[in-house]
Amino acid sequence: MSTAAPSPSPVPVQEELTSVPAGALLARLLEDVDVEQVSGHDTVELLLAEHRLWCRQTARFLRAVLETGLRRPFSIDTVERVNRLGEFAAEEARAALVWSRSRAERTVGFAFDLFYRLPLLGEAMMAGELDEARARAFIDWTSGLDSEQAYVVCRQLLPDASRLMVGELIDRIKRACLAVDPAWAEKTYKAAVRTRRVRGFLGPDGTGTLAGYSQPAERVVAACERIDTLARACKRAGDRREIDQIRSDLYLGMTDGTFEGLAEPEIIAHVLAHPYTIPGAHAGGIIAQGTERADGSGLDGNRRDEGGPDVAIAGGSGDRGPSDRGPGSGGPSSGGHGSGTTGTGRANVHAPTESSSPADSAAPAAVSKPAGRPWQVPELRVQLATLLGCNGEPAEVPGWGYVPAWLARHILTQMYGAEWRYAICDDNGRVVDGGLVTARPMAPDGVRVLRDNRRDGIVELAFRPEDLTRADGEPRRAATVAGAARACAPVLEELAVALKLSKSNHETTVKYAARRTPGAGLRRWIQQRDRRCVHPCCRVPATKADQDHRVGFAHGGPTIVTNLSAPCRHDHRLKDEGHWKLTAPRPGLTVWTSPLGRRYGSRPPPAIPRPIDARTQPDHDREPTGGSNGQPESCDCLLTPCPHDQPDAVAEHVNDSTPPEIEMLDDGKPPF
Repeated sequence: MSTAAPSPSPVPVQEELTSVPAGALLARLLEDVDVEQVSGHDTVELLLAEHRLWCRQTARFLRAVLETGLRRPFSIDTVERVNRLGEFAAEEARAALVWSRSRAERTVGFAFDLFYRLPLLGEAMMAGELDEARARAFIDWTSGLDSEQAYVVCRQLLPDASRLMVGELIDRIKRACLAVDPAWAEKTYKAAVRTRRVRGFLGPDGTGTLAGYSQPAERVVAACERIDTLARACKRAGDRREIDQIRSDLYLGMTDGTFEGLAEPEIIAHVLAHPYTIPGAHAGGIIAQGTERADGSGLDGNRRDEGGPDVAIAGGSGDRGPSDRGPGSGGPSSGGHGSGTTGTGRANVHAPTESSSPADSAAPAAVSKPAGRPWQVPELRVQLATLLGCNGEPAEVPGWGYVPAWLARHILTQMYGAEWRYAICDDNGRVVDGGLVTARPMAPDGVRVLRDNRRDGIVELAFRPEDLTRADGEPRRAATVAGAARACAPVLEELAVALKLSKSNHETTVKYAARRTPGAGLRRWIQQRDRRCVHPCCRVPATKADQDHRVGFAHGGPTIVTNLSAPCRHDHRLKDEGHWKLTAPRPGLTVWTSPLGRRYGSRPPPAIPRPIDARTQPDHDREPTGGSNGQPESCDCLLTPCPHDQPDAVAEHVNDSTPPEIEMLDDGKPPF
């Protein structure tokens, strides 16, 4: 019989760590202790010591962040400070740490409050007695007080702060604030409402979130009440979905333009006739949207004659509203007082009288005018191979992130009225030429959609030359790919002509050199070339950025492609007013030089990113990384010439000046 091996004897902690102040000595003592080899009792001792050291290190880090914002511009070799934070104080930390602008501004502001507005908190953190969460509670909840009042609150509550949970501490801070300033709550509320904002972002599951922050309380309550009233009216009218699904359709319909120009009874009728259904996730190509299977069900698995598993629509199928049905179709006519049933006899509803309200009616009146066409995504960048169903590469919604291929193909079917662009790419996926596409795939309903500049957005089709002639794809998708190619034949023909005429002559374009603003063609090419704001820590799409002269037009800078770039409005002002310099040492590389003499490189992302290698074999068995042809891409280093640009170069170099690819927005800040 086997026996368990005896556990090793614990290593005693030689010194009482709680008596050692947070600092260099404590750090050295902790470095010599292996937490896995101490007794269970001593692990708690180590935990508390590490926490004190962590609080101190956090404070030192925040102090360093603050110093980058308090240094006088161009104090490269001197120690000169300013007395207050300027508008661009957070920019050095933003570029050096690869942070979003909002995160950098919040951190610098927090550090300033910590060491200048309420220095008691900074001292407590440096001593290891206060952590960041509790310090933020003090700073956030005393923002409505002046410095003297906030000091009184901190002096009274700071000794007990480490023994209170953050929620308990906040409650005590609120009581103390009301005691020192009875008008504190009113001032805090008004200050918060002045910062009201709307945020939209994508979550880890791919769904979106739209939220309003710091909104007037009475308007939020009224909005929720209206949505709930309309949702319950829809339920009484025969909608059998869950109430939260109906509320969601109403919420988005009110914000995306679907209900534009409709009265409340018409909104209810539209919701009943057009319930949202999830598009089929297995659609192989663009023509698959709206098709049916042999059993009569759509690609999303919902039978067309039943309206889906959780949908009950008064008067007919799910894709036709009451205004589409004639008097003899069994639905309510435009007269407004008929009765109707669903295709399966689920509901028998009556239209309300003219004096009835949505909350009291059993069903809405017939829609007398069509609902507004919803706004589309502002920009969608998709590979041509994805459009045809040859691959499953995700598409990009600039500023938001990536959406899966099946969802991108569904979105495309709703954007036939958008401005379509093509982007010809090299072997590394970089855009070398671009232009407009006037053709569209054959729409399933054959209806031509007119362009609406306000709401229809931009579609960009990225492809390599070989994508037009290659007919590969998995055998099981061969039929789908062939069908998609037939549907997209007009688009493919136009792209083939554009490829033959492509000369990549944007570098020599001087047509608009004497004009202050570029023409439409040159502006479009700058947007396609730069992809997004040229600052290394900004993801604002180039279509929403400015067109800026690197050498100012007023100083003789021509309006040509080599002198134009696409910084967002903030970073445009950063260059013009914040003492940052913008240069382009070689094509495709933008270098920002800060007032403190640091240089940060930026390079546009590829339109066709390199596919992710999901293999699991050892690294020495992997193929060389780089472009699709196996050659390494030019990196973003600031060396001129770049060693990677030399075909025979074998020397390796470390790029320690350029930040990596920007991560997803970490603070929910929207791209608008």
